[in-house]
Amino acid sequence: MTTTRSVKEQLGLFSGVVKNLIIMVEKASSGFNRQRIADLEEMLQFQKIVNDEIVLLSERLDEQLLKEQGPGRDFSLKLESVLAHIQLMAEDVGEMMPVLRKQIQEGIPFSQRGVAQTNELFDGQLEMLRVLADILQTDNEVLKTFFRQEKGASLCKHCIDFATDH
Repeated sequence: MTTTRSVKEQLGLFSGVVKNLIIMVEKASSGFNRQRIADLEEMLQFQKIVNDEIVLLSERLDEQLLKEQGPGRDFSLKLESVLAHIQLMAEDVGEMMPVLRKQIQEGIPFSQRGVAQTNELFDGQLEMLRVLADILQTDNEVLKTFFRQEKGASLCKHCIDFATDH
């Protein structure tokens, strides 16, 4: 990847956002599995951090787009697209909180299959985010291909399969 110094700095900020998003998903998973509201409260704290980081990164990318030309600008546009997807993931994870809170507070039971499927979705999301974190750090083409062709499609299929089961 041939990028300017300023774009490389943005990659470091991306890594921080993704790492905090990973923690959010881990807290959601932990809250679900341990039936602990405290984990969901921690998830909410990380959601605020992620949202603040996304705003900051978006502002910096906008500034970068005004300054950059050529390959640096093209790369910044790609980063802006990735940031939009990260923001959607953060929002989706955050939207789980009221549902998880209700499930815990009201003691709504899950079947063994439902618990297994939910954990499979959490694990799939975590794996996808960890691969993204590795891509941001290493720019590994094999990981990019895996992410693009395998991981995203696999997680989407699981979501559809599980949704049709319930």
